Amino acid sequence: QMVALTPQVKQFINQAPNSQMRVEEDNGILVVQVNKGTPAAKAGLRAGDVIAEVNQQPVNKVNTIQRLVEQAGVKGELEVTVKRSDRTIALKISPEQLPTVETR
Repeated sequence: QMVALTPQVKQFINQAPNSQMRVEEDNGILVVQVNKGTPAAKAGLRAGDVIAEVNQQPVNKVNTIQRLVEQAGVKGELEVTVKRSDRTIALKISPEQLPTVETR
């Protein structure tokens, strides 16, 4: 789960009494939650990380990341630059096929 950062979103998160994360960046994509076993989790992405770039392209909208994931395709690879606390980290994420959902 991700949300586009704006000064208002940053302020809301930093002032929320029950918030367990602190946001220092003013823009990028804030990772709110990473589910276990997902490509993001396998690559080392964590809640609280701020995605600054994907494939050396600055990102400020969640739909931009979704488009880049679709372009990479299954077994492709995304180079992701993440701000974590006071560090910048480079991760490689390989998209996987979504599990099929059975309906009755």
